[in-house]
Amino acid sequence: MGAMADLGIHKTDLIQYLMGEHVTETTAVITTLDKKDGSGNLIGVDDNAICIYKMESGAVGTMTASWTYYGQEDNSTILYGSMGIMRIYEDPEYCIKIIKPDNEVILYNVDQIQTNDKQTKSGVIDAFMDCIVYGKEAQLSGKSVLSAMETVFASIESAKTGKTIKLG
Repeated sequence: MGAMADLGIHKTDLIQYLMGEHVTETTAVITTLDKKDGSGNLIGVDDNAICIYKMESGAVGTMTASWTYYGQEDNSTILYGSMGIMRIYEDPEYCIKIIKPDNEVILYNVDQIQTNDKQTKSGVIDAFMDCIVYGKEAQLSGKSVLSAMETVFASIESAKTGKTIKLG
């Protein structure tokens, strides 16, 4: 698996977390467009994924994961809702920007996203190692992220079959 499993899993999990609900349908195009191996052949896994997700509430949105986004790294997430728009990690100065229907803008500077060029210690690897070495209980169970994995696999199936896949 390529970009869909590498990047798409995290974006899918974030979407479900922010929405407070799960994906119920996915229609996806997952393909290799540009990345080449040392011999100049397209790599053997996907470098781009574009998915249309339908949520439990009926909300519909897109999720894109790409290894071929050239230029400045883009890790943004944008939610469009009836009470406004939330832009996450789109602005380098403010990690969250809310734009209300009356055009009022509310800015939050909570933290900055980690990028390939700017890594900070998040504690995730340390917590993982504590589970293995000291037998500590994981903060998140494998079951809590299972729906995101199911969505990734359903999206891969959708891309292969050209059909919308419903998740149970």
